[in-house]
Formats: sequence, structure tokens, C-alpha cells
Amino acid sequence: MTHPILNIQQLCKSFGEQSVLHGLDMQLEAGQRIAILGESGCGKSTLLRVISGLEEYNSGQVTLEHPRRCLMVFQDLGLWPSHTSMQQLIMAAKASKIDDAAAKAERLLEQLQIFHIADRKPATLSGGEARRLAFARVLICQPKLILLDEAFSSLDADNRQQGIELLQEVLALSSAAVIMVTHNQDDATQLDFPIFDLVGGQLLAR
Repeated sequence: MTHPILNIQQLCKSFGEQSVLHGLDMQLEAGQRIAILGESGCGKSTLLRVISGLEEYNSGQVTLEHPRRCLMVFQDLGLWPSHTSMQQLIMAAKASKIDDAAAKAERLLEQLQIFHIADRKPATLSGGEARRLAFARVLICQPKLILLDEAFSSLDADNRQQGIELLQEVLALSSAAVIMVTHNQDDATQLDFPIFDLVGGQLLAR
């Protein structure tokens, strides 16, 4: 009998008098991949931050089976400016207690076709290289759950398509569950993710 890797019950989160998440229930099974759609400010990013432990919540229950294996790709990618690409991967791996960090970092850089940036820092990378590095830093931690916060929102149409193709490439290298939040339905449709709408602080399946 399977059990969810993520179980949320009656989650409530407010900022002052503004209620963002209100009685939200959610379960996610191992390997399940979904998209959550909603307008800006509806609480999509807040939900991810609560799941990842970056944001406290007011009431309810959030149970995550593998907290160390829950990784988030931020809208701004969140790369560490003073570290080279190789250093970023090795540090992330060690923080997640991954053995053979250097060897695995080299292999991932090769798999994502960015071995040439191993000794370069984020400021010297193109947007595509930086995005590949951000995904590599997640993959090296052997995630059970990947959280994607508006992964393509800052991209124009051509680069958005390249970003979606990159994500498909990345997810082929992992069996992790995925929660992607976006305001663009086309992202979810192209990835063939089941869609949930975040409305009134609650998730509604389509």
C-alpha cells in the first residue's frame, strides 16, 4: 500500500489580515507530477515556500516524508554568486549527504551539456547555462520532490519553449515528484501535467 510523500491538511496561511491559503488539502504520491495554476498573488509561491519549510504557516498540518530531498528551483534561480558551477554542485550534494559529490557533479554537468562552465561563476553564464546549472544543483541532491516556482515567467516565447524542453530533459533524469506553479496554462499543457487551480486559498482539480 502506497502512502503520500506529501500530505497537507487544512493548511491556512495569512499575511496580516490577508488570508492567502485557507483550509487547503493536498496529497502527492511518489513520482507524481502536477501543475498549480493561479493569478499573481493568489498564494502559489507561498504554498511552495510552506512545503519547503521556508515559510511558517498559521494552522493545519504539512507532512513531508523526505524533507532533505525536497528541492526548490526559484524564479530567480538562486545561484550562489561567489561560487563556480562545480562548487555549487559539490556544496549542494554535501549538504544533502550525497557521497562521491565531485564525480556526480562532473557527470551531471556532462549530461546537461554544461561541463564547459564548471569553473565559471554565475555572473559569466548565459541565461540558458544558468538555468541548466540550477537544475543540475537540484538533481545532484537526488530529490524525491522538486518544487518549481514560475520557472519560465521571465522568458520570452522562444526562450520559454527552450526552458520547457530543458525541463523535459531534466525530468527524464529523475523519478522525483514535481509541483510546478505557474500562471501560464501552456506550460502545464506542454508538459502534460495534471492541472489544479488555486482559487480562494484552496486547490481545485480540473
